[in-house]
Amino acid sequence: GVRPERRGPSAEKGLAGPTGTELGGRPRPGGSRGLGEGPACPDRWPGVPWGDRPRRGVRAGPAGATTGGRTGPAAARVSRLLLLFPQVDALEFIHENEYVHGNISAENIFVNPDTPGQVTLAGYSFVFRYCPGGKHVPCVEKKRDPHQGTLEFISLDLHRGTDPSRRSDLQALGYCLLKWLYGALPWTGQLPDAQAVMGQKERFLYNVAELVRRSCGQRKPSEALKAFLKAVMALQYEEKPDYRMLQTVLAPALEQYHLMPYSPISF
Repeated sequence: GVRPERRGPSAEKGLAGPTGTELGGRPRPGGSRGLGEGPACPDRWPGVPWGDRPRRGVRAGPAGATTGGRTGPAAARVSRLLLLFPQVDALEFIHENEYVHGNISAENIFVNPDTPGQVTLAGYSFVFRYCPGGKHVPCVEKKRDPHQGTLEFISLDLHRGTDPSRRSDLQALGYCLLKWLYGALPWTGQLPDAQAVMGQKERFLYNVAELVRRSCGQRKPSEALKAFLKAVMALQYEEKPDYRMLQTVLAPALEQYHLMPYSPISF
């Protein structure tokens, strides 16, 4: 499918955040926050749809309208995979401007019930500049307080007190997709025990098939989601993700229901 035109100020113009860091551009002399002083907190991000942040979970029209006429729980679950496409686009844009979101969670992603093709990424209080001046920060555990962010979805990098990198955002997005499709994660019942949640994520890091099986219960597991999760869990700390590949691995699941990337999303 055709990727939608990004809206908002250009990256070249930048956007001044409250810390004095010009997001999408270079830091202002004397005004930028040091890497060890905490995350920047922009009010919004250039190129990412913003607006009134409508409630999540509002059904955007009949289920059959976005699943080629097919209805039912399976069709609705597959349609939620569509959330991945605009989110990967948004993350790629942020990452290319040397930042990571730092707290991808279900609570920070919104679908507009009036325009269900629009998905909004919010919650920028943990934004971090992972690649200042083109130099990636090193992978150092216990550099910051552990378990920062939304406990259910943060990656192991953040559990271990490591600065977030591109893989941190994408692994957290994978956990969100699992939650949207199946309603719970293997560690949901152990919240808010941070150590127990971290232990479960470590257990499933290299066993994606079991992670998906434990999440979906008696329902048929999504092979497309397995492929996405395997790819993001295998990323190295400083590795640049293949954003297009992460989107195309979902194609078989979408085609089964006659869905196209960036179609309106049905809940």
